[in-house]
Amino acid sequence: MNWEAISVVAELLGLIAVVISVLYLGLQVKNQTQEYKLAGIHDVCRNLMDSYTTLQDPVMAEAWLKGSTDYDALSDVQKIQVIAFITRHLRLVEDTYYQAKANRLKPTYWEGIIRFQKVVMSSDMAI
Repeated sequence: MNWEAISVVAELLGLIAVVISVLYLGLQVKNQTQEYKLAGIHDVCRNLMDSYTTLQDPVMAEAWLKGSTDYDALSDVQKIQVIAFITRHLRLVEDTYYQAKANRLKPTYWEGIIRFQKVVMSSDMAI
């Protein structure tokens, strides 16, 4: 075998190595994107559940229930509590919306969150 043939074989092996490296890199980027989306779903769920745990406090739960039927009957402190809860919660939903728009959440997750929010937020409470 002469040096020219060895050179061609070496270049061919180098080309194959580059193609394999690019394919491997593509797979790694795909896997990382999936992990990124899963982390986004986890963050959204955790933040929304943290928001709902506020209602586990008996004082807050009472304010929420009372306000959902007769907002005017709330004390000034209760009104502040309910407004703060709603504001924080809607900001979380807004953040979730932006994550969905950025393709960090699958559309089915976003749609499920919206359906749940409609149930949770539907009441006679008018603020």
